[in-house]
Amino acid sequence: MKPDEVEKLMHFKFPERWTEVYQTGAMDWLELSREEFKADRDRYQ
Repeated sequence: MKPDEVEKLMHFKFPERWTEVYQTGAMDWLELSREEFKADRDRYQ
């Protein structure tokens, strides 16, 4: 689920800085399933 979807669902707004970090791709691993993360774990360490 994307941050904007969470914001709409929860009626919540993430801080601007958090959104900026998210947009860099630094937190892409948060959208992976457990299996996807395990398969490519080294990429995220």
